Amino acid sequence: MLMHGNCNDRTVPPLATAASAPLDFEPCGQGAASEPLVPPEDAPDPSAVASEADSAADPGQGFESSMYEIDLEADPLANPSSSAGATEWGFEFFSRFTPRVAEAPSAEQITHDLKSLLTEIEAGPEVNAMQESELSAWSTAQCDPKKLERVRLMLRRTVGESKVEEWLSGEVPHPVEFPNHRSFYENAEFGIKTVGEMLVNNSVALCAPSQRKPKVVNPLGVVNLPQGRLVLDAGYINAFSKQHPFKYETLRDILTFLAANGFFSTWDFKAGYYHVLIHPRYRTYFGFKIGSAYFQYNAMCFRWSEACYAYTLITQEAAKELRVRGVPVSSYLDDGLTGDLSFALCLWLIVMIIRFLTLLGAVFSLPKCQFWPSQTGNWLGFVVDTQAQQFRVSEAKLAKVKVVLSELIDSADVSTRLLAKVAGKIIAMGPAVLPASLYSRPLFQAMQGRLSWDSIFPTPMAAKNAARLFLERLDSWNGRRWFPRRVLIEAASDASV
Repeated sequence: MLMHGNCNDRTVPPLATAASAPLDFEPCGQGAASEPLVPPEDAPDPSAVASEADSAADPGQGFESSMYEIDLEADPLANPSSSAGATEWGFEFFSRFTPRVAEAPSAEQITHDLKSLLTEIEAGPEVNAMQESELSAWSTAQCDPKKLERVRLMLRRTVGESKVEEWLSGEVPHPVEFPNHRSFYENAEFGIKTVGEMLVNNSVALCAPSQRKPKVVNPLGVVNLPQGRLVLDAGYINAFSKQHPFKYETLRDILTFLAANGFFSTWDFKAGYYHVLIHPRYRTYFGFKIGSAYFQYNAMCFRWSEACYAYTLITQEAAKELRVRGVPVSSYLDDGLTGDLSFALCLWLIVMIIRFLTLLGAVFSLPKCQFWPSQTGNWLGFVVDTQAQQFRVSEAKLAKVKVVLSELIDSADVSTRLLAKVAGKIIAMGPAVLPASLYSRPLFQAMQGRLSWDSIFPTPMAAKNAARLFLERLDSWNGRRWFPRRVLIEAASDASV
C-alpha cells in the first residue's frame, strides 16, 4: 500500500479480519447498467422541493440549475417538420441501438460480501467524533401557481383551451402527446446521440410499433448550451406528483466530524439517476417521441419534480448503514465526503466506503473523485480548506457567477427571469461569501413569489449597481471561515453629563 508521510504503519487497521455476522440487509442496484450515461454537467435537479428553513440555513444548494428551466416563449413547442431528417427518425432508425446488459452477479455472494464488510467496519478502529400525514390527497390545485400556469399554456397549445381544466382534473395524468421544444430540433444531432447512448445503457426503452404508445408523451428540449443537456420537460406529470418537502444535507454538515487540519476524501457517483429504476407500471407517464418513434424512461429522469426526493432517500439509506457503525459520512445527491484528523484513518474510511458502495451497485465518476486524503479539495462547487478552516467558491463556479453578473450589468432590459438567475447564483455562494448570505433571505423570498423584486431593487439601475458591486468585490469577498474569529480586544465607553 502507498503510504503518506504522516502515516504510521501501526495505525492502519487490517482490511479483512472480521468474520461475517447475520444482518437484515438486501443488496440493491442489481438491474443498473454497468456504464450509465454521464450527464454533461453535475448539477442538482432544479425541481427538488426544499423548505425555506433549509435554504436559509445553507443557501448554497438547490438554485444552481435554474438554467435547466425551459422558457416556453424563447423555446416554444415546435413542429417536427422544422428539422431536417425528422422523417427518418422511426423505429427502424433507433432499433440499431442495442441495449447493453451487464451480467447479473450472484445475489447470494453480494449479500455475503455486504454482511462481511459491514461486520469488518464494526470491528474496525473507533473514529473519534468532534467534541462540540404523508398519504394525504393531492390535486393539481395544490401546485405552485406559476408552474401550473406554465402547464396550462402547454395544454392550450396541445389539446385546446376547452380541455385544459379537464386534463388537469383527477389524480393521474390524462393521455396527451406534447410536441418537442424547438431547441431539440435546433440541436437534433446532439439529441439523437444522447438518446442513442441512453438506449444502449437501457436508461430508456424504444417502444415497438405493435406496442401501445406511452400515456403521456412529454416534450424534449436542450438546455445549458453550448455544452448541452437533453431534458424531459415533465411539467405536466409534475403537476400530479405530490410534493414531499425534505432537507438536503448542507455544506456545513461536514463540520460535525471534520476538524481543523483534518484530512478528507470525496466521491462522486456516475449518472446516479439512471441507477434508480421506475416501476414498470408508471413508465408510461415518462414517454417522449422523436420522429415517429416512441420511447419511455426505464430510470429516473431529470426534471421530474420528485427525483431528488427519491434519490436522496435511497442514498441516505446507504449513508445510514455506515453512520450507525461509526463511519462519518456527508452525502448530497451524487456527492459524498468522509474525513478524520488522522490521515491513516481517513484512508481506511474511504477504502471501506468505496468497497461498500460498490457492492451496492454504485459506479463512480473517477475524474471527479478525490480518494487520496487531503486537507484541501473541491466539493459541491466549493474549496474545503481544513488548514485555513475556510470555505471558498471554486474558480470554475466563480467564473460562472461573474458571467451572469456581467449579463445583468450589460442587459438593456432587466427581466424578472434574469433577476432570478442572478439571485440563484448569489444565494449559492452563501457558505463562502458572507455578503451573499446577507442577501439570501430576501432573494429567496422573491424567487418564491412571497416578496416583490421591486421591494429589493426599486429600479433596474439599483439591480445593476448591486450586480456591479458583487462583480468588483467578489474576489476579495471569496472565503469564509468556518467559525467566527475569537475576539482579542474589547472596548467600552461610558457617556456622562
